[in-house]
Parts: sequence; C-alpha cells; structure tokens
Amino acid sequence: MNRLNRYGKALLFLVLAATLVCACTAVLADEHIGAHVWDEGTKILDANCDHPARYKYTCTICGATKEENVGESDMTKHDWGEWIIDKAPTCTEAGERHRECKNNPHHTATDYPKALGHEFEWITVTEATCTATGFKKQVCKRCNLENASEVIPMVAHKPGNWETTKEPTCTQEGEQARKCTVCGTKVETKPLPALGHDWGNWSTVKEPTCAAKGSQERVCKRDSSHKETKDIDPLGHDWGEWAVTKQPTCTEKGVQTRTCKRDSSHKETKDIPATGHDWDAGKVTKQPTWTTPGEMVYTCKNNPAHTKTVKLDSITKPNNTVCAFGPRLRDSSTILYPNVTDLWYMYTPFSVQAIKDAPGSKVEYELVASNTDIVGKVTLSIVDDELTVDYTLASNTIKITYEFFTILNQITDLNKYEPEDLRSLALQRREPMNIQEYFGDDDQLVLYFCSRCDYSYSPAFRDLAYNSVPHQQLLQQMLSLID
Repeated sequence: MNRLNRYGKALLFLVLAATLVCACTAVLADEHIGAHVWDEGTKILDANCDHPARYKYTCTICGATKEENVGESDMTKHDWGEWIIDKAPTCTEAGERHRECKNNPHHTATDYPKALGHEFEWITVTEATCTATGFKKQVCKRCNLENASEVIPMVAHKPGNWETTKEPTCTQEGEQARKCTVCGTKVETKPLPALGHDWGNWSTVKEPTCAAKGSQERVCKRDSSHKETKDIDPLGHDWGEWAVTKQPTCTEKGVQTRTCKRDSSHKETKDIPATGHDWDAGKVTKQPTWTTPGEMVYTCKNNPAHTKTVKLDSITKPNNTVCAFGPRLRDSSTILYPNVTDLWYMYTPFSVQAIKDAPGSKVEYELVASNTDIVGKVTLSIVDDELTVDYTLASNTIKITYEFFTILNQITDLNKYEPEDLRSLALQRREPMNIQEYFGDDDQLVLYFCSRCDYSYSPAFRDLAYNSVPHQQLLQQMLSLID
C-alpha cells in the first residue's frame, strides 16, 4: 500500500509538471518553449514546532506562482499557553504544573515549582514585667509548625524621685538614689560632690635660710585633722663683691671669689681667663726656597720663655705661562716675522701622519711652565680622522688659572702671540675636531698651547734641559715641519 502511494504521488507530480510546462509553453508560444524559470522565492511562513518554513516562488518568464515547504519543522519554536496548576506547592513539598503549545496541543511542558518554605512569625504567650520575664514562640503562618521559643527580658523599672542616701564630707562623695514606683527596687544612683576643704590662713612653722626651704601650714575649718603644708623658697645668697684670689697667666686661668653676707661659710668662685700670649712680629730663622719651606719664630711679650715656630711655604711662582714643548717664538722670529717678538712662549709643530703611525695613534709632548719646569704632558690623538687635545698635570701644586690652546695650519698665522688675542680660536679640551673639515689635506700643523698657571715646588716636576741633545734633536724635527 505504501509503495502504491509513492507511485501515485510520483505520477501526480509528473502530470502536474507536464501541465505547467504546457501552460507556460502555451502562454509564451510566440517567444519560447520550455519549463518555468522560478525566482529565489519569498518566505511567507516561518518554521515552528508543527511545520517547516513555507516559500512562495514566481516564474520569471510567465509570472506563474507556486508554494512549497522548505526544510524541517523547528521543535524549539513553541507558542506556549499559560501554566496550569496540577499540584500546588506546600511549605515542605514541591508542586507540579504544565502548559500546552498553541501550535499543537500535543506539545506540552511540565515544571515543578520548589517548596515554599516556612513563613515564621513571633507570637507573645506571656508579657514581661519589671520583676518577671515573659515568653514568646515562633510559628509558621501556613502550617502552624513551631520553630523556636524565647524568654522576653524583664521591662525597665519606673523610677521615682531622687533621695539623699549618704551625705558628702570634705574629701568623700555622698550619694542620691531613686526607687521603682512599681516594685520599690533601688534602680538608679548618682554621686553628690565632696564639699572640699574650708581652709584657714597660712602660718609659718619653719623659717627659710640661704640654701634651705622653710614651710607654712593651714587647717581645715570643717575637720582639724585635715592639714596642708607648702614650702617657702630659700632666701638665696646675699653676695659680696668679687675679689681676685689667683692671678691669671699666659697659659693658666686665674680665680675670683665672693662670700655670702648672711653666712660667711658660703663662698662662690669663678675662673678668670688666661691672658694668652702677646706675640711679637716674629723673626725669620730660615728663609724659604723654591724646593724647601722656611721657618719664623714668634716670642711672647708677657713671657720671653714662650715661643712658637711657624712653617713658611716654599716659594710659589704666580701667573706663569705653561706651554707645550717646542721652539720658542723669540728664537724663531726670523722664521716668522723678523724682529717681531721677544716672547719666550713655545709652539709645537707636528705631523698628522706621524700621529696616525704612532703606537695607539697618539703622541705626547712635555708641558713646560716658566720655560724651566716640566710639570705635565700634552697628548695629541687621532681616531677616525678626528684630532683630540688633552693634558695632565704631574702634581696638584700647579693650578691652571687660564686655559688656552688652538691648532693652526701655518706658523705664519701666529701674527699675534698673546692667547687673549686669539680667544676666538680657542679649542675645548677633549673635544674632537675633524682634520679634513678644518685643515683639508695639510699634514703639517702647529699646536699653540699657552695657558696661565700658579704653582709651587713638587718632587714630581723636572727641570727642562732645553739645550740637551734629545731636546735639540726634537726641536730640529719640529722646525723641519714648518711650512
């Protein structure tokens, strides 16, 4: 039977399709012959728990329409009615209820509302009084279940008027109280302040002395056993004039003494400061030199036996010139400008390539103060074609007071020899300068280091042997570099 039904449905579908094709063909016989061309369709009914979604389709050629179900029913989309109570919940048991779908009454949902729980309230069984407690219990409003019971505390007393029950004294408080008008119990007390003493006048019972206190006393008029005392301050000393009892010296303190006029056994002393030395102008006993300190001796005018010796610093050379070693301007005047200068300042010709070829790409020259003392060294170094000038001092006894140095590419640029006149050309210590940028390809340059300094002797200094063979050889090398 089911198979026949399937065959019948298939045959019916073929007949309907042929009819529709013929109809479409008949309508459009003048234009084309063929099946309907349906559009994408329009949803006319959403799917729910009872049926799938339904679409309407239209032939884009002849305008014919058809409706079809698409997909399956959606069992999640019910249209529920109101809940129907099958069993009401109680305090301790859950209830039961159901509802039906409006789309299909055979679709139902069941729910079990939870138990309501007890709703307790307190009920007073016996009222409390000021002498006895009461009683209450807790009962459920729905099922009358007793859950708990409690004692109700006694209520407060009803106090009457205040009455004095203890009189106060000088030092002790009294008391007032009041009783309950219902049961007579003492329910509240409060203190009455002590009266305090009613003192008489002060009278002296012990006279004071220079150093010891005296005393006074007074008696309470209410109670003679109550007494109070207070001190009388000592009179203090009535001192006489100060008298010198020991004379001071240059190095020792003196003493002054005074005596109390009330009691000659009471004495007081104070120091007289030592007079100190009154030194004369002093006498030089050892003259200072460049390398050794001197000495000066002072004698006290108060006591010639008292003397003191003061060290005199070795000789300091102030405001001297400190230069990098090289030819002296005065010796080279014929090379620069004949008969232009008689200054003894030094300048230092050098070769850029010689520095690059030297170990560590750096060379050092002696730093000379006063053209006589070697007090440090000047370092020229080249890194990445950048020239840096730096110097170190051999001792902290030399202080640079004015720093000046510059680099020139021609010795004839020294048309002015005082550093102050070349201030605009001054360079900064340890600040690199690009050789190509400043001097181009010129390999022979001149360092003009001419600072000012104050200095005193140090064993770290050495004498400059300007005419020695090594120095003269170095000078000849430098002079050969002059453009």
